[in-house]
Amino acid sequence: MSERVCVIHVGTHKTGTTSQQYFLSDNQASLAQTGTLFPNAGWYNGLPGAHQIAWDLLKTDESDHLQQLLDELRATTAHTAIVTSEDLVLLHIRPRALQVLRDAIASTGFTPKVLVYLRAQPEYAESLYVERIKAGYVRPVQSYLDEIFATHAYLSEGTQIRFEFLYTRLLAIFSDVFGRGNIHVRPYTSSKTAGHIFSEFLNGICTLSPVFAETPFNLTVKRPRENPSISFLQLLGTAFEKTHPGATVTDVQAFVDAYAPGMSAAILDGRFSLFSHAESLRFLELFSEDNRLVEQEYGAHIPFQAQSDIAPADDPRWERATLERPTYERNVTRWLRESD
Repeated sequence: MSERVCVIHVGTHKTGTTSQQYFLSDNQASLAQTGTLFPNAGWYNGLPGAHQIAWDLLKTDESDHLQQLLDELRATTAHTAIVTSEDLVLLHIRPRALQVLRDAIASTGFTPKVLVYLRAQPEYAESLYVERIKAGYVRPVQSYLDEIFATHAYLSEGTQIRFEFLYTRLLAIFSDVFGRGNIHVRPYTSSKTAGHIFSEFLNGICTLSPVFAETPFNLTVKRPRENPSISFLQLLGTAFEKTHPGATVTDVQAFVDAYAPGMSAAILDGRFSLFSHAESLRFLELFSEDNRLVEQEYGAHIPFQAQSDIAPADDPRWERATLERPTYERNVTRWLRESD
């Protein structure tokens, strides 16, 4: 009998995980017909994925949601199961919880194998910063970067949530728990092609589950992109609303006149750009060697290992950053002071 594989897709954050989870949800029935289970356990408010399992295990070794997952695994005849939540990667701070997850899945007859996506650290840091703002964790960019540069990680304020930027340190914990041969690492790169992240994700699963790789599918992409990048104006508005509970930005022009006077529509409506060229070079100095080690050990080429992987100094993004960063920092500092 072929090995039954449970792919544990742990993210990381900001690597297309939400889109992939909705893709699996939209194709749940089609996958089931060909022997692949996308479980319902751990979904939160309609958001597909094992998110509540991750949140439970961040606190304790007990999880009713994990038990629901085990019930689904025991009841299925599927050859492959896909358990996904970007918050599972946060369990690196609790190796004991990862052991609980490993042993629980193994008890159902499935072999647990881990799929990890990693992206260039400055892209990861910038996108993650905005997600933390959306979640209400507002802080100046400079203090956020200072923490990453000093510790190679970001600890979310008032929580135990730790985002790791030194990828060898992160992967070592998963390898210790699940076994090096059960860890598959892939680089995340953005693409303008709508289907790219889905085909890439399926390829990752194929690597871990040979039976899945041999199975024909008829899958559809109903939602090309979830949780897309936001504009600089949207970022400003979000930070304002998170620091002013109950307030909303209704008069956009008045908001711009008050907090971003003289800034062009092209800047306001374009994708945010907060980090400087010098800061990207600092990321390279700190993490390029670690990325090379990841490639040597896990075979995943993270495209952030040489200065040529950074946009040149005359790229328009750095000019945008010189305009956006001071405006953003000035306002966030003011709004945080007002909210004290």
